[in-house]
Amino acid sequence: MTGPIPPELGGLLNLESLNLGANSLTGPIPPELGNLPILYRLDVSDTTLEGPLPDELVGLYLTYFTWYDTSLCAPDDPVFLSWLRSIAYHDGGETCTAGN
Repeated sequence: MTGPIPPELGGLLNLESLNLGANSLTGPIPPELGNLPILYRLDVSDTTLEGPLPDELVGLYLTYFTWYDTSLCAPDDPVFLSWLRSIAYHDGGETCTAGN
């Protein structure tokens, strides 16, 4: 896959697992993915995605989330960071710094 993640994926309300890893995806994660009420697994690792993870993800009950080997970063927000720590299997990058 190449290009951005289609925001329309956020309309697939019965989606439980989304593996987009190891692709040539670009741009940010669309905030619409936060609309997936039963999503428990999200893998966007080993892509060229970039920017901060969207705050909208905090509403997801993920048990598996990987975003390593990307240019994504976690917002430096206590609520967001607490949500990340609550995920049973989480493997990701850095916290955002000023300028990204």
